[in-house]
Amino acid sequence: MQPYFFPYLGYFHLLDSCDTFVFLDNVNYINRGWVNRNQFILSGSPNMFTIPLTGASQNKLINELYIADGRWTKSFLKSLEMSYRKTKCFDELIDSLKEVLGDGTGRIADLNQRTTIWSANQLGLTKVFKISSKDFESIEGVGQERIIRICQEESAKSYNNAIGGVDLYNKMDFSKFGIELSFVQSSLNAYPQSVPGFHPGMSILDVLMNNDMNERQTLLKQYILS
Repeated sequence: MQPYFFPYLGYFHLLDSCDTFVFLDNVNYINRGWVNRNQFILSGSPNMFTIPLTGASQNKLINELYIADGRWTKSFLKSLEMSYRKTKCFDELIDSLKEVLGDGTGRIADLNQRTTIWSANQLGLTKVFKISSKDFESIEGVGQERIIRICQEESAKSYNNAIGGVDLYNKMDFSKFGIELSFVQSSLNAYPQSVPGFHPGMSILDVLMNNDMNERQTLLKQYILS
C-alpha cells in the first residue's frame, strides 16, 4: 500500500492480516488522496488536516515529494492537544508522537512510513516492513503485474489488498502464479470519541487516543478476508 499520513483503522486491518507489509512509495502521487492529509477531530469537530508539499503533482512519485516546511507540526500538535488532551491515552502517547514527527520536514514518504510503524506499535502489531523503492527497486511493471512480481520475489503464497482493489486485481490472475488473492473488508464499529456521536473513518490517531490497548486489539480484529 502507498504510505499514508496516519491512515484510518482499515489500513491497519490490512496490516494485521499480513506477515510482510510493503510501502509502495515509488508510484504516482494522487492529488487530494491520503498521502499528505487525513481526517482528525480538530478543534472539537471532524476536519481534514493537510501537510504542505513542494511541487506536488500526479506526475511525480510519492518518494520524490518533500514537505514544504515544518511549521505544520506546531498547528497540528496544538489542535490535537485541544481535542484529545482529556482522552484516556493522550498523556501516554503525546511525547512519543512528538518524537516520531520530528521537525516535520523531509520526504513525505519517510514521515508516513515512520508514523505508520509507530501507530502499528501502539496497536501491538509486529510485522516485517519493506519499501518498494529500496527492497524491490529492480522490479518493473505497473498495477497488478508489478504486485505479482513483488509477491514472487517474496515467495508469497497469499496477497491481501484493501477492499478498494476488487476492481484492480483478479483472483484468477494471481492463482496462475500460486498466489491466493484476498480482500480486507473492514468494520468501523463505534467507540467513545472526544466529541458527541460517532464519526467513523477518522485517522488511526483517533483510535489510539480514545482506546487502551485491550480496546485497540478488539477494534483491530473487526474485519474479514474475502
